[in-house]
Amino acid sequence: MPVGVIANCMSVLLGGLIGARLGNRIPSSWRQALPTLFGIVAITMGIIKISTTANMLAVTSAVLIGGIVGEWIGIDNRLRHWIERKCQRNMQKCESDVSEFFILGVVAFCLSGTGIFGALEEGFTKDSSILFTKAGLDFFTAILLGSMAGISVALLSIPQAILMLLLFLLGSISASNIPSSVSQDFLAVGGVITMMNGFSMAGIGKIKPANAVPSLLLVFVTSTLLR
Repeated sequence: MPVGVIANCMSVLLGGLIGARLGNRIPSSWRQALPTLFGIVAITMGIIKISTTANMLAVTSAVLIGGIVGEWIGIDNRLRHWIERKCQRNMQKCESDVSEFFILGVVAFCLSGTGIFGALEEGFTKDSSILFTKAGLDFFTAILLGSMAGISVALLSIPQAILMLLLFLLGSISASNIPSSVSQDFLAVGGVITMMNGFSMAGIGKIKPANAVPSLLLVFVTSTLLR
């Protein structure tokens, strides 16, 4: 049973609902301070995951090539345009900082390397520890984002649940076919993207973590070729 997947998705749903309910009642000082705190936590999680790599060259190659592909496709810009259209349909003012944090929410909840690997890992080994850790971070992140972007943040739990359940099933089916070294490199790439997301949340540098998502697929190729 995908206990970790359920816990992670419920944390986003509940956090988003609580945040939407609180709205402007969350002090502005908290809104300024919490993203930095969440970003530091995400950076710490990313560092821990990167340390598990089996082949650093495979990981760095996947991140570099995947980042270039993502930049060429314009994943971040496409997400930004989708969010702007959504805000316009809902007749809401889509301020730049709200748009930025919502994009980070999409990456953190639905496209996070840690979340994707966590779902696969739970399917592989039934170990839910990665997703339980992520659920705690996502809960507070969803409260913050929900207070700024409304109930739409809670609705992100729906595509998140669909994606993570599919990955859980994929992990369950292919558990015996993926070498441990490849899965370690995959986790490390997820750690890099988690770190990038943390830097963006903390406002450190102009980083677009969404553009690095293709790295999660490319690492299977680089890790296999460079073994």
